[in-house]
Amino acid sequence: MTPDLAQLAPGKTCGSCTLCCKVVGIAELKKPVDVWCGHCDKAKGCNIYDTRPQECRTFNCLFLLHADFPEAWRPSKSKLVLYGQGNDVVVHVDPGAPGAWLSEPFYSALKGLAENQGPLGGMVSARIGRRCVVFKPDGHIDLGALGDDESVRFSYQHGRVEAAKVRRAEAG
Repeated sequence: MTPDLAQLAPGKTCGSCTLCCKVVGIAELKKPVDVWCGHCDKAKGCNIYDTRPQECRTFNCLFLLHADFPEAWRPSKSKLVLYGQGNDVVVHVDPGAPGAWLSEPFYSALKGLAENQGPLGGMVSARIGRRCVVFKPDGHIDLGALGDDESVRFSYQHGRVEAAKVRRAEAG
């Protein structure tokens, strides 16, 4: 998925939802993950919308891009921001609601997404702070906190999901 070329699903807008302005890191602004952007008015949106960085311009959560995500998945309600990153689906969980990913219907749906994504070579993972959880059709693999020098090695073979933390130098 290429967010900058993506069209929003009919009838979908951010509205008053600004959760991505908290949970997604923005390198150009030196804004870390899980910290509110200094340019965000939580009730209205971006105060620098017309001059916002390219990272912000090209970002759209999957709720906005797919008509089949019901209103319950709106990030401000679900506390989950889903987005495509290459073949992967990443779920950033609001640190104010760290267990949101375990709630239904979200947990079952994320396992189902992992079942569909795996054969396509993509991983479905949740990020709760530094903690990384990889979904699989029958549950999840909790990898714990990822260090600055760590990434996730993922594979899907014969219907089975495998995931492990590896040092970035080993991941290549």
